[in-house]
Amino acid sequence: MKTSSAFGLKAKISLKTPSLLAMTAAALMLFAGSLPVGHADAERMDLETHRFLIEKLETVIKETPRGDTTRVPALLRLADLFSERARLLSMQEIEAGCFDPSQSAPEKKAQCLVSKEDRRKAISYYEMALSESSGASQSRILFHLAHLYEMNGDNKKAESLYRRILSLGPKHFTKAVLGQSQAGLGEIAFREKRFSEAKRQFELSLQNSATPRKGWIQYRIAWCDLNLGRAEAGKQRLLGILKTPSLLALESSTSSDGVKPDASFQEDIARDLT
Repeated sequence: MKTSSAFGLKAKISLKTPSLLAMTAAALMLFAGSLPVGHADAERMDLETHRFLIEKLETVIKETPRGDTTRVPALLRLADLFSERARLLSMQEIEAGCFDPSQSAPEKKAQCLVSKEDRRKAISYYEMALSESSGASQSRILFHLAHLYEMNGDNKKAESLYRRILSLGPKHFTKAVLGQSQAGLGEIAFREKRFSEAKRQFELSLQNSATPRKGWIQYRIAWCDLNLGRAEAGKQRLLGILKTPSLLALESSTSSDGVKPDASFQEDIARDLT
C-alpha cells in the first residue's frame, strides 16, 4: 500500500484527496436538488433563453417602484435566473478545466469567472428582495443566499445565515432545508480544514432523516477521519458507502427498479481507495 498525504495527513493507505473538480461538482449537485419549484422550468432553458429573460426582467424591475406587489416576485425570479445560469455556467467551466491547476492561462482564468459574477448578481437581487419582503418569502431567500455566499467563498456570511436558519427552526423551514444548512456548516468547516468541527456538523445533519445526499455527507465524514489521523475509520466508511446502493444514489438517479447508483460518485470513491 502507498503512503498518502491528504491535507497534511500521512497514513499507510492508498487514498487520495478528493479533487477540487469533484468537490465543486458535488456542491452544485447538492444545491440543484434543493431548488424550489420555480427552478424546474429554468433548468430546461438554455443560456440564451436565460439571457433574454434576464434582460426583460431587469427592465421591468427598473420601472417598478418599491411597494408594488409585483416587485418582490420579479426580484426573486430574476435572482433565480442568475443563480440557475451560474450553475449551468459552472458545469461548463468544470468541463473546460477551470478547476484543473494545470490550466492557468490568463484567458482561462477570465473564462472561469463568469459563473461567479452571475452568483454575485443573484446575491444582490436576493438581498434586495430580502429587504423588501417579510414572512415566507424571507425564509426562502435566506437559504439561497447562504448557498450562494458559500459558493462564492464568503464563508462568514454563509455560516451566519446557516446558523440563523437553524435557529429559526422547523416553524420557518422544511426539515430538508434544515438538514442542508447543517451540512453547509460542515462543508464550510471542511474547506477551512477544521475537520473535527466539520465532522460534528456533518453527523448532526445525518440525524435529520430529510437531509438529502447522505452518501456525499458520509464521504465527507470519511475524509474528516482521514485528515484527523483515523485512517482505518475513514477507509471503512468509504467501503461502507460503496457497499450501500442508497448512499451511492442521487435523488434524481432513479429507475423503475428503485434507486440507481451515481456512476461518477461511485468511481470517485473507488478511485480514492486505489
